[in-house]
Amino acid sequence: MAKLRRASSNAAAALDEAPPLSITDLHRNLIRAMFRLRACRHELMLTGLIDDSAWLMLLDLYLNHMDGRCLNVTALCLKADVPPTTALRRLDTLVRLGLAAKRSDSSDLRRITVALTAVGIEKAQAYLQSMHAELVVALGIQIK
Repeated sequence: MAKLRRASSNAAAALDEAPPLSITDLHRNLIRAMFRLRACRHELMLTGLIDDSAWLMLLDLYLNHMDGRCLNVTALCLKADVPPTTALRRLDTLVRLGLAAKRSDSSDLRRITVALTAVGIEKAQAYLQSMHAELVVALGIQIK
């Protein structure tokens, strides 16, 4: 995590010294930022254990966490954009890694809700902070 924080502060410092960008330079910066963000995601999420469908689920869970909501398994699996059985396996991986937890829905015991764990929230926040820093530099803008 310290490595990611250093990268974020280095990205912000580089912005202070950056001249205006041409469209070609902007595209170069965006592509490089995308590669760094992919590496960051793999570092945070245990390389090879989380694919794109599980990543989409994690982001959806974090979005709902910020909105103060839990998702039921069916709604979450729809976001994964894969067949239902694959989505359920991806959800089981998130649970096994300690990033998400399943709970019985108190209003309807036939349903299972899913929420991020504290570890899942921390990892999502760390990634999004790195993403913010990378995009600020890549786009040549300052966001406060």
